[in-house]
Amino acid sequence: MKFFRAAVADGLRIPTYFIESTARDNVDDPAYPPHDLPPELKPIENSDVAVQQIAQILADGTNPNLVVMVHGFNNPYPAVIGMYTGAAVAIDKDDKIRQGEGLVCMGYRWPSEKMGTPWRGTWDAMPTFPTWLFYVGMVFTVVPFLLFYLLPDPSTLPIEMFGVFRHSGFDHVVTMVGLTLAGLVLTAGLLRAIVYFRDTYRATNYGAPDLVQIIRAIDTELGKLSGRGRQNDVQLSFIGHSMGGFVVTNTLRVLSNVFERPVSALNSYGAYPYPEDEAVAATRRRHIGNAFVLKRFVLASPDIPAETLLSSRGNFLASMLSHFDEAYLFCNEGDEVLRQI
Repeated sequence: MKFFRAAVADGLRIPTYFIESTARDNVDDPAYPPHDLPPELKPIENSDVAVQQIAQILADGTNPNLVVMVHGFNNPYPAVIGMYTGAAVAIDKDDKIRQGEGLVCMGYRWPSEKMGTPWRGTWDAMPTFPTWLFYVGMVFTVVPFLLFYLLPDPSTLPIEMFGVFRHSGFDHVVTMVGLTLAGLVLTAGLLRAIVYFRDTYRATNYGAPDLVQIIRAIDTELGKLSGRGRQNDVQLSFIGHSMGGFVVTNTLRVLSNVFERPVSALNSYGAYPYPEDEAVAATRRRHIGNAFVLKRFVLASPDIPAETLLSSRGNFLASMLSHFDEAYLFCNEGDEVLRQI
């Protein structure tokens, strides 16, 4: 089974690669289907070859820099490949980006799906208990309406107490219970169709671990070239859009070697300031593996929870930002959480 697929931008001045995770949207889906690539991209049969090519360009560059771009949620394959292709063409046309210094751009796709896609399979995926709740809810909703509103005179009903139930408001109670039960199941189906929570699960369990594997593979390949050993001279930068910021942040939490920073006390947790005598340790904190040093972190409308405002706790975002030389945040005026951060 191939866990990754790769492609390279053909005919562009700046080396640009596209690597995607082949994790499926659903665990019971058939094999990951092949996709058509735009004419600007050429497929690489073996993704290991893409890793070797990236490592070779970085090793030969005078100022090696690997820039990784990660998309957000509600981004199926056609949207992602179109966005990355447009970005590659725009970078190639920028005259201020000099060729031959070791810059490599990489677009990474994790398994995200289009909003509304899982709607057709929602009923088949529903467990038995919610299915019966929906049936019971529909019966409770429809039966009182048929018994008490379609018939002109309750006294004509075969059971006299139905009329009493109608006048006592019992029919309204039954209808509200039915609407509540059916509504709960429909709400769960709607949340599934929105795909936000499905994408969050895949970003956590596939997106971040697979990106960790890619970075580790490139780092290992760099170590094989000319006996480089531990140099930490290759700049590593990330661009995370929407939920891509969540993927990048979790990736860095895994890649960061937490044992390089001693814990002086149990409560020395989070992004607390470094004392002056720990300047060397602060520099080493930016090192990732044997080859990389974290350089720039760009967040564009990131999917950041409001809990990030709790700076008194172990703030993972502040901790990640402190690993980089430069950090940039792009957001709109209405995003109150990001404005406060």
